[in-house]
Amino acid sequence: MTFLSHRLVIRHGPSPSNRRTRLSNQWRVFAVAAGVVVLGVTAFVLVQKLRAPHSPPQAVTGTVVIEGAPTGAAVGVDGRPAGLLPGPMAVHSGVHQIGISAPGFLSESLRAEVLAGGSISLQASLWRAQPATSQLLPPLPGAGLAGADFLRDGRVALLLTIPPGDERQLWIEGPGSEQRRVGPALARGSAAVSADGARVAYLAGPDTSLGSGQPPTELWLSAVDGQGASRRYALPQQNGTTGQLLDVAWSPDGGHLLLVARQAAPAGGQRTVLSWLAADQGDPQPLVSLPDDVVAGSYSWSPDGAWVTFLATGSGHTSLCLLGVPNGDFRYLGDVNSGGLSHPLPVSPVSWAADGSELLYSASASRQADVGGWLFAAGSATALYTVRPATPAPQLVPDGQGQSPTWLPDGSLLTLARGKAGGPLLLRHLIAGSPPVDGPPLPLTAGPAFAARWDPSHAQALIVVHGDGLDLASSNDQYWLARFRPEAGS
Repeated sequence: MTFLSHRLVIRHGPSPSNRRTRLSNQWRVFAVAAGVVVLGVTAFVLVQKLRAPHSPPQAVTGTVVIEGAPTGAAVGVDGRPAGLLPGPMAVHSGVHQIGISAPGFLSESLRAEVLAGGSISLQASLWRAQPATSQLLPPLPGAGLAGADFLRDGRVALLLTIPPGDERQLWIEGPGSEQRRVGPALARGSAAVSADGARVAYLAGPDTSLGSGQPPTELWLSAVDGQGASRRYALPQQNGTTGQLLDVAWSPDGGHLLLVARQAAPAGGQRTVLSWLAADQGDPQPLVSLPDDVVAGSYSWSPDGAWVTFLATGSGHTSLCLLGVPNGDFRYLGDVNSGGLSHPLPVSPVSWAADGSELLYSASASRQADVGGWLFAAGSATALYTVRPATPAPQLVPDGQGQSPTWLPDGSLLTLARGKAGGPLLLRHLIAGSPPVDGPPLPLTAGPAFAARWDPSHAQALIVVHGDGLDLASSNDQYWLARFRPEAGS
């Protein structure tokens, strides 16, 4: 029997341990690959973010609307250009300094607090760098101008002298050069119109003669048209003499009068006495007695009528004085430059703050008080000062230059000044922290003396100059009306 022998060949697969090793290696490869992919995607995203432009958070803004400025005026916010007017402007919320400038005008800076999403309106009041000027001439041929002052509405009251005697006339000049005589038919002493233009006060001689060549000793009041004239007060005799009334001025509210008289002094001689008188009743209240003469018409009142400045002259100097009413608080502020004139210009070189809390003035630097005491420096240079009536010492305005200063609405200063080497009269704009800016020469001729009476609320000034530079003794004063806004006086 033949046996066939078969060899069974059995093929064995990998062992379990080998299978586990191979699977582990495969997962490692997969994990590494997945990590590479994740890292690549992350890097790509980061690169794209870095390449994308940076977008800051949206700033919160408000709107500023500026009215009253000429078209095309440039606006700056905190010293950076912000555009041209007209039209509203978007400004980041917060407190900002808004600057406005235009060719031919003085720049102005306004403070504004802008709320997020809100709107604020600012009223600009740019003044011309070159004002429109016109000479004020007497309405009557042959008459002279003894003084001029602003009424509350911006009109000008003129005091005329009528030669050859001592006759005086009052006229009011309004818009469009309209001229109208006011007050009594005849007055032989000083006269004044109340600030509201409703009443006239004037000085006269005894009884009904209204002077007749005698020194004025009586105060009369009338309506602006001269009707209803009545004697309000007559000087009594003192030490056998009557004295003389020299000048009269209305308080800003029209309820009181400042009387200036020359009267006998108890110790002999004469004194200039300033008194306070209610317009309708009562006796005058003496305020101060001075050895010097008061310059008629040189008064400048604080807006509330509590203080008045005036000029006094004597012993070769002209003094700026401050007087409180009705308490009689008197202060000598310093000497002013009279240009060598024997008769000082009838204008105090001062300007009051709108709230009456502070006085700005020009005076000789050699006769001024500062915080440390009195300085007696050589020379007669003019400097600018401020003083609060409630405090004793004036404060020097740093880098203040010029005479007859005033505050502009934004707190900067405007003065009258001479160009280099005694050149023509011009306006000088003084901004704190900046060099002075001189405007073009004013279209008028000024001699050795000049002064300005300001009316900031109507952007105008009365500029008084001594027109003849050779004859310092003669009365050759010229009055010019300067308007700093196009609409002023229209």
